[in-house]
Order: sequence, then structure tokens, then C-alpha cells
Amino acid sequence: GYEVLTNYSSIKDGTTIVFTNEALKKEASKPNRANAAVLRLFIDDREKTISLTNPIYFGKAFMQDEYNEKVFTEQLATLNAIFGPFKGSVDMLDEDDISDYHFMMGMPYYEDTDELGEGTTAELLKKVQEYKKGEFVLFTLKLSDDSYLVGYDLAKDTKKFVKKIGRA
Repeated sequence: GYEVLTNYSSIKDGTTIVFTNEALKKEASKPNRANAAVLRLFIDDREKTISLTNPIYFGKAFMQDEYNEKVFTEQLATLNAIFGPFKGSVDMLDEDDISDYHFMMGMPYYEDTDELGEGTTAELLKKVQEYKKGEFVLFTLKLSDDSYLVGYDLAKDTKKFVKKIGRA
């Protein structure tokens, strides 16, 4: 029941697969919740491991007060049946802190989206494709008539950050 949106070389000897399904897209179609539409599988060819985003963890972070436990628990159960059993990450927040998560101090919370441009949906999607000739666009996912999630690849300099923090 999953749809693969893209796969790309996210780091040297590593591939990321971005995927979704109807239940995730339905949740993510709510205002300012588009990030909840996708999950990621990382294949590390160097370390011979795979890693998955935890749907419950990211569901709580992205959906916050609108978190639907049933939807995200079902995602985890399905992925566990396919790939499991999982071993949790060493780096994680307590469950009650996840909905208040933001990437780092000074960055917005997921409910506080930044406005990057104005226009009709068609005009904005055209701008996305025209920016640097669309070279960083990995996928465009329609969530509703006026809601899309656009996935971008990171710039080469940003990808070097992995050397500082490690592959895990």
C-alpha cells in the first residue's frame, strides 16, 4: 500500500527512499501538516544497515495537537511486519516532548510555517520548478487541490555535515 516518491543518493554510499500512502496523505492534507505525508528508508551500503523514520515519532512531531494515534501506530505495525523487528535510535526525545519539537533553537516549530512566496498554487509550483532549473526538487506530492509537499535534496555543503555528526 505504499507509493515510492523518489530514491536518491543522500550521502556517499547511502540511498534514501521517500514513500507515502493514502492514510499519511490524508493526515498531511490538514493545514500546515504536509511534512507528515512521507516516511523515509535509508540504505547504508557502507555500514550494511537500513534505517526507517519512526512514523509515531515523526507523526507526533509534525501533527502535534492533531496527532491521530491510530494512523501512525498502523504505519509502524505495517513497517515492522515488513522490515522488523526494529531497534530504537539512541538519539530521541521523550514521548511527551515530541509534539513541541523544532529542529533547533531559533527555527520555527512545525506549526509555524514560513511563507516563502505568494501566488496561486500553479504559480508557486512553477516557481519551485524554475528555481535553479529544478535541480534540487526530488518530488512533488499533491495532498489536496491547494496543498503540495515538495521534497528538496540538500546542497553538497550541507551533505558534508554527516562527516561531523556521523552516519547514524
